[in-house]
Amino acid sequence: MAAMYKRVNKSIENLDGFVELTDENPFLQPCLLCLSAQTGVDKSVFGITKAGVSLARLRVRNLYNAGFDIEQVPINFLASRVSSEDEDIAEFVEKYFIPLVMENGQRKDPISASKMLRNINIMTYCDGTLKTLKMERYLSKRLMEIGYSSDEINLMLQQIAVVPIATDRVQGSEKMSVFSFKDINDLEVLTQKEVPFYEGQEQSMFISMSPNVCTYMYKGNGEHDLKKYTYREDVLAYLSFVVTSILENSVVNANTEKLIPLNMGEIFRRLKAIASLPRERILEQIDQSLSYGGAPRMTKREALLLDKLDVSFDKIKKTTRDLGYLESRAQTQSKQLEGLQDAIRENCSSVNALRILLEGIGWQVSKEQLEEIMSTPSDKEIVAGLSQERGLKK
Repeated sequence: MAAMYKRVNKSIENLDGFVELTDENPFLQPCLLCLSAQTGVDKSVFGITKAGVSLARLRVRNLYNAGFDIEQVPINFLASRVSSEDEDIAEFVEKYFIPLVMENGQRKDPISASKMLRNINIMTYCDGTLKTLKMERYLSKRLMEIGYSSDEINLMLQQIAVVPIATDRVQGSEKMSVFSFKDINDLEVLTQKEVPFYEGQEQSMFISMSPNVCTYMYKGNGEHDLKKYTYREDVLAYLSFVVTSILENSVVNANTEKLIPLNMGEIFRRLKAIASLPRERILEQIDQSLSYGGAPRMTKREALLLDKLDVSFDKIKKTTRDLGYLESRAQTQSKQLEGLQDAIRENCSSVNALRILLEGIGWQVSKEQLEEIMSTPSDKEIVAGLSQERGLKK
């Protein structure tokens, strides 16, 4: 089973700020699952989750944002090494999503199941979206096998929010609620059919493809890089608006008896209404409106202290890593030295073996051994003497 991780505050016991989940199902409460394409690269697997935390306007190092602490909000921020292989996808959905719609071996009613699926929010980068597409297909098939009708399945899948970043297209994900972000000039995210349509486009644009599938196409420089997407002024603000909106809806649903359906079209309309405002003004409105179920906000001084702790933990992590490297290197050199000693003893007389170790690495010898070394010719001297004797005989 592919590993799943939850973002937490760093500590002396956890210098990475991630804990691996084993048996628990984090989707029993609201989550933001962040998926990248490169499952074997830590920077990719965990980097997108760190970006998701910041876009949700939680405090991250050097950014107070809305002042929420990750361990005080009722949301799990997740990273996963799940691949796009069919077997991996099936195991993932069976372990985490199917229990949301089943109880005691029986299917839940569609509204209760939809309410639980509203806990699922996914942010993807590049080919990470392919995993989400496969999850949707597998989940849709399983829901039909469990006994839900097509209309019920459509309602249930629309409660899953997906925010793809720098993805060629959201093929087949129209059943989920989608708000994607693309750079018009990023040729890695445009299909061959789309290139002629957007070629020469001079302005960024909002596009609503259907009530639950929306896109922001912006006029960027074409760099296919997560940081380039999320640090651009308009994209940062708009992404934060979408991410906080879907998470806030998840938290509200978790705290109410009835289902409050996710309406991506309404999020699209509200974002367009404020899109012309400066980035800082949009972020300020987001921060003021957020509640996350009444989660407490830290003071800026508390955030500053956490920043300093993070720096200290990173220094400890680096020191620990450097120490581990030095210990490993010392062990390697010790083994090499042992091998060298064995070779010397095997190929030299015992006295000259001690001579080499003494003169080469300062090997400790006794007074008697030192006297023996001083009174015994070296192998070189012995060989030279033999050569001289042979020359005289000739």
